[in-house]
Amino acid sequence: MVVAAIEAGIYHDLGSGNSLDVLLIKKGKIEYMRNYKKDNFKIFSKPDGYKFRAERCIVLEEVKHSIKEESGEQPMELC
Repeated sequence: MVVAAIEAGIYHDLGSGNSLDVLLIKKGKIEYMRNYKKDNFKIFSKPDGYKFRAERCIVLEEVKHSIKEESGEQPMELC
């Protein structure tokens, strides 16, 4: 039931990722199950990764903004 509840949160929140780790605590024993359930994994992948030649990657537009860092009180307090 716990796994199903956590999965529901993962699948409905795009920033949560796609794997689930479980820690099972019993009297006198702790079992850590890494990647207990993992969905949306890659079926095919290139072992060395992908490399793209710079001349094939064309920059269409470059935009730079200056950022001003200010210190002081935050606009809202998080609990």
